[in-house]
Amino acid sequence: MKLKKYNNLLEDLYEWEKRFFLSRPNLSEHSKKQYKRALNKFFSFIKKYEDELQIDDINSLIFNEYISFLKEKNLSPVSIKDYLIILKSFFMFITEENEDLKDYTKAFSKIRIKIPKKRKDILYKDEIEKILKYLKNEIALKGDYKAYRNSLLFKIALFTGMRVSSLVKLKFENIKETEHNGNKIYAINFIQKGEKENTAYIKKELIEYELNKLFQKALFKKDAYILRGDKPLTRQQVFNILKEIYKKAGINKSGVHILRHTFVYLKREQGVDLSTIQAMLGHSSITTTINIYGKATEEQKIEASLKI
Repeated sequence: MKLKKYNNLLEDLYEWEKRFFLSRPNLSEHSKKQYKRALNKFFSFIKKYEDELQIDDINSLIFNEYISFLKEKNLSPVSIKDYLIILKSFFMFITEENEDLKDYTKAFSKIRIKIPKKRKDILYKDEIEKILKYLKNEIALKGDYKAYRNSLLFKIALFTGMRVSSLVKLKFENIKETEHNGNKIYAINFIQKGEKENTAYIKKELIEYELNKLFQKALFKKDAYILRGDKPLTRQQVFNILKEIYKKAGINKSGVHILRHTFVYLKREQGVDLSTIQAMLGHSSITTTINIYGKATEEQKIEASLKI
């Protein structure tokens, strides 16, 4: 087939997409959806060049700009790498099948996506969205005690940064509704490491539905444990619950403490200072907080450089 059948960037890309999928009749429905999602993401990005470029003008500069576009969407390096693998497969197909001998190999040769080793212990925003969507679907489909419990467990751990040892001991009576500057919030009183009392705060809208449904379904009393009722969950049970949640949501990560790290990462991205994070985490010394979380993010480094 001629590289440019219609002499229009998007029309030619769509035509090659049709041929690309025809050449892969054995793709599973799941894989096909992944491929289409990745290609549609690229097509939506490149649409702005429809009146400026032809398909044979696409080069490494365009692909690198696309990578920047994906980063701006807060996609994790793993997701970006997956998108690029599919995109490369698509353009290698065009390279092999076009009659004009257009070769896109060189355009991909120097493109690399590094997966930061130190960031494996957090959930990225797109991964959080996948998990929250999965938990919401579980509630819609099943609406049982387990569905509400799992959603509440994940949300409290993620949005408060609470240690699992404190989380499993929470009772309904520990959660009080209050208000701050017109915002309805829950104040969650808990016992932190060292048997000291602390209070975490969370927007009421984030957990109100699960909390109320859980209370109603289990017919609990206020002194019951919110995640089980008669007695606390064990650390291993929490680990297993979260492991199943990650797996079902398609996230290849594990652990309980990952949610505490993610909480800090999100707060630092929001510009929350380390002394406030120290208080939220319950660290006795800010030195502990700095040693664990004191490294500046790339975003913070850039913002600091722009200030005069």
